[in-house]
Amino acid sequence: MAIGGRHRAPWAPCIAVACLALAGCASARGPSPAVKPSVTGHLASVSTTRSGSTAWAVGATALTSDALPRTLILRESGDAWVRVISPDVMGAQHNRSGADNELTGVSAVSKQDAWAVGYYTPYAERAPSTEGESWPLILHWNGSVWTRVRANVFTAGWVTLSAVSADSPNDVWVVGAYRGAYPRVFHWNGDAWQSVSLQGALGAGGLYGTSISAVQALGPANEWMVGSSGGASPLVLHSSGSAWTSVPAPRSGAEGVGSSLTSVSMTQSGVGWASGVVGSNTGVLDYWNGKAWTSDSASAVLASGSLRSVSVFSSSSSSAPEGWAVGGVNSRGAAVLELTGSGWTAVATPSVRGGDLSLNAVVSIPNGGAEVVGSYVKSDASPIAPSPLVLSWKSGKWEQEPIVA
Repeated sequence: MAIGGRHRAPWAPCIAVACLALAGCASARGPSPAVKPSVTGHLASVSTTRSGSTAWAVGATALTSDALPRTLILRESGDAWVRVISPDVMGAQHNRSGADNELTGVSAVSKQDAWAVGYYTPYAERAPSTEGESWPLILHWNGSVWTRVRANVFTAGWVTLSAVSADSPNDVWVVGAYRGAYPRVFHWNGDAWQSVSLQGALGAGGLYGTSISAVQALGPANEWMVGSSGGASPLVLHSSGSAWTSVPAPRSGAEGVGSSLTSVSMTQSGVGWASGVVGSNTGVLDYWNGKAWTSDSASAVLASGSLRSVSVFSSSSSSAPEGWAVGGVNSRGAAVLELTGSGWTAVATPSVRGGDLSLNAVVSIPNGGAEVVGSYVKSDASPIAPSPLVLSWKSGKWEQEPIVA
């Protein structure tokens, strides 16, 4: 789970995102130096400890003519983000030539405890029928190094992991999919990994086509998951400690147009939002008032394209929650929404030197700031490939954070 940076209130909840959880308080830092990343790729998720002392961002390096994608992990260090050595699956288990490796989620518990999830795709010695087969990938930080986690529940192929949320060292949730058509949920209780069935919440027939995009653990008796059902309808699941149950979610858009939820963020006060998309390019935000979900259909939201991530918090100085949501808008490439006491409003998208801009995840900081991760394409890049991106909201504007490879 993830919260804001150095000036975060210690009570602020940690939030993980399918995408996707982020971190880093920028207000205490000075102006960022020029950013010249020497690694190509993208960032999909960011997380920080509750104290804000340790922050991580994860993703993958870019595919090039002579190299397959590899895991990419950055750690906040002073005024910059520094690449940290991370393991990849290659050579020993399935092949000799290598494998695609990608991280999709990260969640930091403490300085000595963090989790990252994703998948890898083996090549070479695999049979032609399994070409492109994905396998689950889980990494753990023990305070010194990142290592690969192996467990019997992760031995099946065709499984991709999309998000992780850790509330404590003994309460870690991981979500993903088998062959893109059946949900997979795993839980770490401090001693062992267990596979968790959703059949009680969805029924046997409801499992097919169900996709889980994001998970948020707020404690052993309060967890949320969001995604889409087999009927291409938004899906919300909640657990109060005994079992997962399905919670009715509003259906947006015209009849026959699919919709899904991509991120969920709950506050300490018991309210929250889920972000998502209707069709292929209409953003949506659903609101949980503590009892039921309703559609938050402000015009600024509906005009903002697919919303990939939302992060909200309860401000100590205001009774109204505050927060941010980010995503993409067709040709404009990026969308940013800010939640204040007056509701959601569109904010000017960041100015980044380059072409295509992709914002994948956001975390709100209780002082009014935010951190965003994603990627951009430098206009002078050759060959053309994305570069990892970290943005901070400082004094009413976005600033690009330096990345040291």
